[in-house]
Amino acid sequence: MKVIFLFLSFILSTLSQNLTCMYGYDLVMNKCLRYYGSDNQIHSEIYECRLFGGTLVTINNAIENRAVVQYASDQGQDRIWLGSYCFGNSSSSCYNDDYSDSSYSNFAPGNPLVNGSEGSCVSMITKGSHVGRWFSSNCNHNFYSFICQLPATLNGSMYKSAGKGLEVFNNSAYYVVEGSIDQAEIECQKNNGHVVSIHSKQENDFILNRMALVPVYVRLGAKRVFNSSYAWADGTLWDFDFRDQLDFMPESLDCLEIYTEHQLWSRTDCDTKASNICKIPLPPIEDHSHCNTTLLMSPSTFTSYGYGMQGLQSACSWRIVAPGPYQVNLQFLEMRNSSVTVLDASGKQIASVNSTVKVLAPSNIVTVVHNGRGTFKASAQAF
Repeated sequence: MKVIFLFLSFILSTLSQNLTCMYGYDLVMNKCLRYYGSDNQIHSEIYECRLFGGTLVTINNAIENRAVVQYASDQGQDRIWLGSYCFGNSSSSCYNDDYSDSSYSNFAPGNPLVNGSEGSCVSMITKGSHVGRWFSSNCNHNFYSFICQLPATLNGSMYKSAGKGLEVFNNSAYYVVEGSIDQAEIECQKNNGHVVSIHSKQENDFILNRMALVPVYVRLGAKRVFNSSYAWADGTLWDFDFRDQLDFMPESLDCLEIYTEHQLWSRTDCDTKASNICKIPLPPIEDHSHCNTTLLMSPSTFTSYGYGMQGLQSACSWRIVAPGPYQVNLQFLEMRNSSVTVLDASGKQIASVNSTVKVLAPSNIVTVVHNGRGTFKASAQAF
């Protein structure tokens, strides 16, 4: 286990430099996306997407909206399905397939509109005058393409250490440990983890298809604490429950296992030797670029989106200001295969930068625009 611990330490130290996607997926911002062609009804079989814990693409802010538009447009598509579903004619009635925050929307005027010929599913236009806008669409249409979405992972989805397979999903690492649940918990804690807790349908799908292929059963990090109430070994909330309501196993059994055939959780013995899954939290993906800030006060440092994280790209702009009597002085400290445009307060271009230079604006307001290609780092000062 010492080898595994050292290996996990290496992963923790290098996560921010090695974000990537499994084969067949493209890294777009901090999501892994894969395009699927048209002639797919939104409720048709998307088994390959769900196989690895994926959903249809969801959009939670304007930056992601632009990035998905560009990705779909690059595939030659003018309309795609989104992973969102509406129960009424207001955006507050819409929910994302992955249960992520759905407070952002970019519906065209008059949408969502789930009555009449329109439906409760959501599509997005990726070309033309309505580019980026969302529309209510009949879920049975098979005219649109869709994009499968997975969380970004480390550089390569599978690692091996001391004969162990280590899988990574949504900022956690997983591997199998044999023994009783208490023995497994001791080994997991040596690597700063616990026997696995599951908090979403996507994570459940991932466990089923990436961790539980052999053996058919794997034990979860849940123990019964009172009657039919369970608690996770890692102390996290019981916010997702996939227990089999027709479980035929004795009620005296205090642990839970996942069974690949029906995907549900069943009661099992805690003390027998079995396959358990360790789950180790990894550092969160953080972005400090100040991308699309409309009022960034100098002195400040700003960077391209995802600076320092391999593969993360998005077009960004910054409106940088200094107190009234001062000018904004920009220093581009690092420029790697990148270029930015600098505009004055009236929107007139004053510089096009592709190297490490200084740019002194004529006033106390300046706008910097980056097309998302390459990386850069810059500082702004009052001069």
